[in-house]
Amino acid sequence: MASAEQRSDRTELREMCESLGYHADLRQEDYPVWQGQLHGDIVCFTDRERYDMATAAIVAGTSSGDRGRTRHFEVSEALAAPICVLHHETQWELWGMSARDGRPARLPSPAGRPDQDPAVIRFLAPEALAAAKRDEIQLPLFDFDLGALTTQRERAAAILDKRVRTAVAELLPNPDVAETTELETAARLVVQALAALAIRDKLVPDRSLSSALSIVEERLTHRAVASPDDVIRVAERLGEGLNFKALDPSLLGDVYERAVLVPTSRLALGAYYTPPEIGRLIVDHLPVEEITPENRRFADPSCGSGSLLLAASDRLVTALPASTSMRSGQEYARERLFGSDRDPFAVELTRLALFLQALPYGNGFRVEQRDALDPVDDGTSQPTFVVSNPPWSWERADGKRRQLADAFLRALVNRVEPGGFVGCVLPVGWLTSDTDRASREWLRGRADVFEVWRLPMYTFRTGKMAPCVIFARVNEVRGATYVFRNVWSSDRKALQSDGRFSQWSIVQRSEGDREFTAHARIGEQLQGTVPLGSVAHIRDGAPTNSVADVGSHGGDLRFLAKYSDVGPFGRVTDDVLRPCRYPEDFSKRGAASRPDDYLHPKVLVSAMSTVDSPWRLQAFLDDLSVIPRNSMYSIVPNENSATARLALLGILSSALASLWVADRTATRMIHASTLAQLPVPPRDRWEPIADATRDAVDGQRAGADLTEVVRTLEQVVLEAYAASSSIRAGIAEAFAGTRAPEGVVRYQAAPDSVLASPTAADIAPGSIVAVDGGSVKLHVPGHTQEEGSWMPLPRGLPGWLARAGATFVVRGASSGLERATYHFQEYSWMTLDDLLAEASNG
Repeated sequence: MASAEQRSDRTELREMCESLGYHADLRQEDYPVWQGQLHGDIVCFTDRERYDMATAAIVAGTSSGDRGRTRHFEVSEALAAPICVLHHETQWELWGMSARDGRPARLPSPAGRPDQDPAVIRFLAPEALAAAKRDEIQLPLFDFDLGALTTQRERAAAILDKRVRTAVAELLPNPDVAETTELETAARLVVQALAALAIRDKLVPDRSLSSALSIVEERLTHRAVASPDDVIRVAERLGEGLNFKALDPSLLGDVYERAVLVPTSRLALGAYYTPPEIGRLIVDHLPVEEITPENRRFADPSCGSGSLLLAASDRLVTALPASTSMRSGQEYARERLFGSDRDPFAVELTRLALFLQALPYGNGFRVEQRDALDPVDDGTSQPTFVVSNPPWSWERADGKRRQLADAFLRALVNRVEPGGFVGCVLPVGWLTSDTDRASREWLRGRADVFEVWRLPMYTFRTGKMAPCVIFARVNEVRGATYVFRNVWSSDRKALQSDGRFSQWSIVQRSEGDREFTAHARIGEQLQGTVPLGSVAHIRDGAPTNSVADVGSHGGDLRFLAKYSDVGPFGRVTDDVLRPCRYPEDFSKRGAASRPDDYLHPKVLVSAMSTVDSPWRLQAFLDDLSVIPRNSMYSIVPNENSATARLALLGILSSALASLWVADRTATRMIHASTLAQLPVPPRDRWEPIADATRDAVDGQRAGADLTEVVRTLEQVVLEAYAASSSIRAGIAEAFAGTRAPEGVVRYQAAPDSVLASPTAADIAPGSIVAVDGGSVKLHVPGHTQEEGSWMPLPRGLPGWLARAGATFVVRGASSGLERATYHFQEYSWMTLDDLLAEASNG
């Protein structure tokens, strides 16, 4: 039993929370946390009826000594709550869950209660902490770990993952050969067990599984399982020692992919779960406010575990007026969300996730088992938003290899109501590959693509393939520009934790475009250059049926099997070569083929590389006239001198050349035609490049530290290109903190800048006056000139708003418009006359 002193302390904690704005419906006492006996004395939330990881804001507790303090820190960490307030007798402590070292940080605060300081009150308010967890602002007094929610979701999912794997294995010892009915029964059984556990801990006072199962059968299931006893038996195994009260519904996606989608099934389905933070980013960039509230309808025809529908549900509710009740908002969302998937477990899990997110008013959502490519004629209205991560797999038809995602993209576009919006996740190669060219041209003829994302490998936790995201409006009016955003692998965690992109730019669309890329970022800004193909002969390396067989019979020529045997700025040496015959040892070369094109001193450059690093090219010298494998290109200067070869080596090894290629190529293979178009400085500017490159080559041979040498080479190359300050800034931004092929960080990462907590003055309306090239003219009263001010595309401006005439709301403008966050205007769907009429009626 708590002592009188402890009860008094808790009373003061309640009063403090109340004063900060956390009224009784935003507080929970003795709140249990996931695993073990851990609980928080008082936990404050930012949502009046959703109490879980996503909404936890403050953990407040009575504390005496290090042990009590540590317990409350553990609760804060488990709930991803950014603030911990501790009180004992007359002592008050304010702690923040810091991102710097993963440890709590003591925050400056008054000697008395935190709610007695106006500055502290402002940043501890529910709306401020909610915005911080949504990554709309950064708290001013400390560096809040924006990735905390993702981390805790993953930890909780890992715990549940093992339990679900065991349950599925017991129900389906051989899932790959199970009948469809067996799969459906097992899926329903496990999902209902999870639902019963969550409802038991969230809604049932006596924590009775029987009572919880009654609610499941009443509100959630479409078909009851054979035996409620079986559900309870599985639930008891899954829930032993766990409390699901703080369960965030979005973490069920992890369970779905890691525990249920076995690797063979994932490959067959082409299924890769969309992490909740990525799903939220995608849905947030769709202009929901452009459609009248009564016509907003979201569909995901390939919903997987439902992360995109969960994000859509939140987006629909938050776009409603602030006065909308929780019950009305959830009912509104339920009527406007539709999902389907051909995997029965995915269907059941999506229903559960949506149901849990809508508690305590959760009810059945329309999610069906169906193939997204099947015709839809169910009597419902067409959706105005279709958002999906369709399966990625290849099929052969009419002797041609086709990406199944192309067919899904067409189905999505055809399904959405004219004037509606599509957000589709596709393999990143779709942006530039020849195989998908017809799909890109078809989309351009049907929709206005206004934003494109290029994301790195492992964006999906179990998916090695890199994705892209296409945003488009299905109508007859095509915009002249789109916003291209890019994330390199080095920034993958920043994307997942706080939605930060590596680069962003406006791309001016032209009639001849065959790809969706950021091609205008550098190429069109360079003046006085010539294409590489005009000053050098470019030939791809020799293909082989089997690399192991090349040279097995000897020969008079020499073969280089892989460029990693030489290394950047290196020279080919005899010890990495094999004797070979040409063309006998090689494939796809006619009997009349001759090796002459290879038998020259030359530069060799990689033809294949990872797609999620800006360093696409790795080059080195071949003074021995070897035959390279087809993972390399031979670059033979027309004037084949040592100076010319060194100059081209320096150019091809530069950040500028790599970024130029990276901007145009989203596939591992770099086409020779792309390389031939690479702009290079004219011949009269090559001498300084050759001299600087020679230093790098000599340093590499001697095993010296190349840091200063290659940084000098970078500047010499940029001087030869006469690169503008904007080009230099773009290169420095793209390569900041990344290691070049030789292992040197040529461009240092700039320190991150954060936004201050917004005050009333930090929230302002604005509009786009004009767009020209890569810049926008913004008008934000009090922050720009009266007629507007030109600036590069702000990092937080959604693609739909990067067009003349667009209106928005900006937060954090006083910290700088380039770093502010931009939001769709709440009444974008209304005409000016309608808006004025509504204002006068109000």
